[in-house]
Amino acid sequence: MYVGRVDVVGPFIQTVSGRRVDPFAPDPEAIDIADIAALGNQCRFGGHVYRFYSVGQHACIVSQLMEAGGGDAGASMWALLHDASEAYQVDLPHPIKHRSELGRVFREAEEPLQAAILRRFGLPAEAPPQLKAIDRALLATSGGCLPRRRGTGPNARTSSRSIWTSSHGHRFGRPRSSSRGSRPSRPAEPDRVPADSSSSGGPLGVRQE
Repeated sequence: MYVGRVDVVGPFIQTVSGRRVDPFAPDPEAIDIADIAALGNQCRFGGHVYRFYSVGQHACIVSQLMEAGGGDAGASMWALLHDASEAYQVDLPHPIKHRSELGRVFREAEEPLQAAILRRFGLPAEAPPQLKAIDRALLATSGGCLPRRRGTGPNARTSSRSIWTSSHGHRFGRPRSSSRGSRPSRPAEPDRVPADSSSSGGPLGVRQE
């Protein structure tokens, strides 16, 4: 196990493995796949999902799709680690990350951290060319774990009432009335999320031969 200096005061993150990682000056030798596997504890979409869907599960699916599409071992590993910096730095909602001054500063810290992770595992700096298409396709097909929206326009809103009753069987905390003598119909089940690949073993659930 990596033994870091515990007497040093600085901007360190203490990880699951007991390492200390400085996100502003990342050392590739301090990167551990076990710490990156903690992405299995982080929920995608800021937690706004019907069912828990972790960043780790997403990474596994992207990696498996990369392999299924003909990607070699290096490309599949790159896909597995494409969000690995979030294990140390988490993430920001897309509008903040890509359309604000805060997001610009955040990305400036994120880029060298991701670069250190890639160096740690001997991967090239450039992502496989098919990675973006796979990532976007998964985003487009993740609707099963996202709340349904009213309407179809850009300002369509989720029905908080339907989410609350689907999850708790109550409407804004009040039990449904049973005076009509009929049992209320059960809300439609959300679409299924991609199959959980975390049961296949290995780091982040990637199958090991």
